[in-house]
Formats: sequence, C-alpha cells, structure tokens
Amino acid sequence: MKASSARKTRSFIFTEQSHHGRRGDMFKINNKSFDKNRIDVKVKANSIEIWEFDNSKGSIPHPMHMHGVQFQILSRSGSRNSLLPTERGWKDTVLLMPQERVKIIIPFGNTTGKYVFHCHNLEHENEGMMLQYEIET
Repeated sequence: MKASSARKTRSFIFTEQSHHGRRGDMFKINNKSFDKNRIDVKVKANSIEIWEFDNSKGSIPHPMHMHGVQFQILSRSGSRNSLLPTERGWKDTVLLMPQERVKIIIPFGNTTGKYVFHCHNLEHENEGMMLQYEIET
C-alpha cells in the first residue's frame, strides 16, 4: 500500500512517567490515559490513514496492537532506521523501540464501531497506555 493513498496522517506520542509506587496513569499516549467513556480518534469508514507512533523520548519498548484493523509498516526512524524482512506484509501489532518512530498505513474498512489500540505489555496497558478510536460513516 502506498503512502500517497492516505487521506490523513496522525501522530501519537508515547510517554512514561515515574509515579513512585502509586498505580495508574504511568504510561500515556498523547498525554492521555485510557478512559472508556472517551473516544480519542474518529476515522471515516473506508478511509486510509497514516499513523505515526513516536517513542523518540522513551526508554521502554512498546508492542502496539490495534483492534479491528490490519496495517502495513511504512518506516522506522531512530534506533534501527530500517524494516526487517519479517515486518513486511499485514500486521495488527508493531514493536516500537525506544528512541524510535514508526509509521504505519491503515485501511479502515466499513465496519463501524468503537475499537482500542494499546501497548501489548500488560503492565503498560493496565497503567493507561490504551486509547479508543471509532470508525464512523
């Protein structure tokens, strides 16, 4: 899939915060922690978008998983600066390394509804590193 087919580009910045033994809100995306009552991103059905996951200031890897769609990895910049042969093809999870940005291209189908994307490290997800997106007509 070519980047030129995308109608929109979005950026998601990943942050880690020390909370000195307290639980909750340690891992954030765009300075937000998960809230089941909030839709963080609205996308149009049958559209194509580029999403950039930015962990350029992070010190921990985040395997980012998207529900409801599959995507292709366009690029990596930062620590590795290149894609591995195993990163070609359709994915639902991409490993975001420390000091790295990863761009993915996502064709959103016509199945409307609410979905999440999150770090697949259970501790990070439980500490808030998950947002909701909605596919709408």
